[in-house]
Amino acid sequence: MAHVPYKGDAQATTDMLADQIQMAFMTPVPAFSLVKEGRLRAIAVLLPQRSSLAPEVPTIAEAGMPGVSIMPWLGVLGPAQLPPAILARLARELNTVLARADIRDALGRQGFEVQPSTPGQLGAYMKDQLQLWKRVVREAQIPIE
Repeated sequence: MAHVPYKGDAQATTDMLADQIQMAFMTPVPAFSLVKEGRLRAIAVLLPQRSSLAPEVPTIAEAGMPGVSIMPWLGVLGPAQLPPAILARLARELNTVLARADIRDALGRQGFEVQPSTPGQLGAYMKDQLQLWKRVVREAQIPIE
C-alpha cells in the first residue's frame, strides 16, 4: 500500500470516485453519505465501537484488526497567556452550551460524541495523545514528511 498524503477529504474523495485510489481513511459524515448513495463502500470504522451514523459498518477490530482504534477529538484552544479568570469563564460557558440537548444532537449528527471537560483535563489528554502518537511513529518507523 502506498501512502498518499491528502490535505483533506475533498481531494481524496474526488480521487476515490475517479478510481485514482482504491481506499482512504475519511471522516464519517461525507463518507457515509456516499456509502448510502452506493458510490463508496465502507470497510470499517476506526472507533472502539460502531458508529451511530452507520451501525451496520463493523469496527476495525471486528473487520480483523484487533488492537487498532483511533478516537478523533476536538478541543477549544486559546492563547497561551489567557488570564485564568477568562479561561475559567470560557470553559464554564462552553460546557453550559455543550450540555444543551439541541447542541449535542447537532454535533451527534456530525459524528461527534460530546464529552465536556476542564482545561486541565484537555491539556492532560493532549499530552497523552502526543506521547501515544510519538510512540506509534517511532515503533512503526514512519518517516516524518
